Amino acid sequence: MKIDWIVWLGCVLLFGAGVILGLAPAGDSFYKVENIHDFFEIIAAIATVTAVVVAVLSVNAWKSQMRDTADHDLARKILVSAYEYREAIKAIRSPVIMSYEASPEAGEKAVEDPKLESFRGECRAYQRRFSRAEPIRVRLLTYSLEAEVVWGEELKDYLIHLMRLETEISIFLRSHLIAQDPSSPDDSKKAHSEILLSKRDALMDDFSEEGDAFTQDMKKRLSKIEQFLKEKLIR
Repeated sequence: MKIDWIVWLGCVLLFGAGVILGLAPAGDSFYKVENIHDFFEIIAAIATVTAVVVAVLSVNAWKSQMRDTADHDLARKILVSAYEYREAIKAIRSPVIMSYEASPEAGEKAVEDPKLESFRGECRAYQRRFSRAEPIRVRLLTYSLEAEVVWGEELKDYLIHLMRLETEISIFLRSHLIAQDPSSPDDSKKAHSEILLSKRDALMDDFSEEGDAFTQDMKKRLSKIEQFLKEKLIR
């Protein structure tokens, strides 16, 4: 910013000098070039002024290009991470639990009770799914702080609004697991089953073509992020 003021001050001073010289009375011989040396001095003066003007325009163009490039890079990183986060959320909500997701950790022994082991396998699967989403969420939060510095709070609010969906899944999952836990008291199972019935299904994707209510909500929240960021991308 300080350099900009210096450059513009130089331009103003040059312009002012030109105005003063233009107002000064000129004799009949003012516009006559007496020798080749004077001619080249005039050409050099004109070239100097032209060079200053071109330099100012070039600096401004360079700064604009650098700013656009920085915006493009940040927007691309955030948008890619947002898409990765979308896929991580979709993976969490998959109703199909694969055997490798439910398998015990190294050194962990399976219990003999098949119902309890099935429940523990479901817990492991969701824990692993949330673990895969965590680094993406942390990366998005980091980018949101950088975006807040550059573009203000609007995009940060959109990203936080998107990430609240994961919190909704987590709350729904807690009630789901308590209701399914073989060791839970019956009254606790009943209470959490009623809680689940009062909420939209945040845990299980129905895999429909149009998407369930949760999926449609996620698309709307992601759409706001896309609209904001695509304006920052260099075409």
